[in-house]
Amino acid sequence: MRVFHDNIGYSSIFHAGILTLMHGIQICWEEGLRDIICYTDSMHTIHLVQHLDVSTHCYENKIAIIRKYMTKD
Repeated sequence: MRVFHDNIGYSSIFHAGILTLMHGIQICWEEGLRDIICYTDSMHTIHLVQHLDVSTHCYENKIAIIRKYMTKD
């Protein structure tokens, strides 16, 4: 089992969820884990990552990183 923590300062729960998803996927990739399942209670996060155009969203870069990992072999 591997855990991580970070200090994001004053932010929102949505931002924390996006960061957690991004860092969690990165850790899995570094550990060689490719077939992973992520759980979240944020439908907004799921919808942004899977469906919406986020080109003007404030978390566009982080969402792009998540999407990049989701499409890797």
